[in-house]
Amino acid sequence: MRRATRRRRYDWRAREYRALSHLHADFTLASFERSLGPPLIQQDSDNRKWTQYVFQGRDYWAQVITRRGSSNVGFYAVTSCSTDFHPKFVLTGGGAIILNTA
Repeated sequence: MRRATRRRRYDWRAREYRALSHLHADFTLASFERSLGPPLIQQDSDNRKWTQYVFQGRDYWAQVITRRGSSNVGFYAVTSCSTDFHPKFVLTGGGAIILNTA
């Protein structure tokens, strides 16, 4: 029992990396909510054309932007809050970006 508890405690990064790696622009907001949970913040832009959603993860924040009234994500960004957090994002044109690497 102790070993399983310890493994779950240390596997949290792998779970967060998987959740983030499956997300892309043009996905629905519901896809982001299924992976990241409900947003902490929902705010319309000053010109009311865009809606921002902010999600808090463990060691990161994710910001999602949709056109107001649309459920499709136009843009998203992930900000790491720890130099030990290294999610990998595969680019559609090939290649990848890994946060917090030199």
